[in-house]
Formats: sequence, C-alpha cells, structure tokens
Amino acid sequence: MSNRPIHEIKEGGIKLAVWANEKGESVTIDKRYKTPAGEWKSTNRFFESDISKLANVCKQYLDWKTTQAAGEEQAPPLSDNVQCFDDQDIPF
Repeated sequence: MSNRPIHEIKEGGIKLAVWANEKGESVTIDKRYKTPAGEWKSTNRFFESDISKLANVCKQYLDWKTTQAAGEEQAPPLSDNVQCFDDQDIPF
C-alpha cells in the first residue's frame, strides 16, 4: 500500500486528497498558506471565504467518484460554476 494519495483535487490553495486503505478510501482536505516569514504550512482550518472552494473540490470529488464507478477513463467536466485557480505557486 502506498503512502501517496490515489487522486488529488486542488483549487486556490485547498487540496482534497483521496487515500486507499484496507477499509476502502478516505479523504483529507487541507489548505496551504504562507507565514509572514515566507514559510509554507498546511492547516485543516478554513475561513468563511474558503467555503466555496471547499464546496467545489467536494463536488469535483463526487464527480470523479461517479466517473470511477461508471468505469470511464477520462475526468468529468467541471461544473459551470466551478472557478479554477492556478495552483502553480502553491507547493502541495
């Protein structure tokens, strides 16, 4: 068994990771942020302003699970109301 997630969804500093284990799958959600000293850290506490991003990654997870259950190979299209952010600058 790997200590790496089997799937990740990222949006605006928020990351949902799907983990496989002997009981099935589990999900973790955390947020990356930069301290005033410039150090990157993770937290599982969110601001009210993060709620829409949390909802979006959860929706994308559910879409992915539906795709997996249907046996499709490609990722499902994003919902019309999902706003994608460039996570290139956020080290996950």
